[in-house]
Amino acid sequence: MICVSRVYLGVHWPSEVLAGWAAGAAWARGCWIIAQFLNLGAKDKP
Repeated sequence: MICVSRVYLGVHWPSEVLAGWAAGAAWARGCWIIAQFLNLGAKDKP
């Protein structure tokens, strides 16, 4: 895992790695929600 190596090598603090992971998870969740919203109209069409 890259996040473990970043902390091990002293390049980042654990809090920075966790914040980056949380930001990435929030971004992915937001993209998923938007994709679900856009697909709602497609399901109604034949």
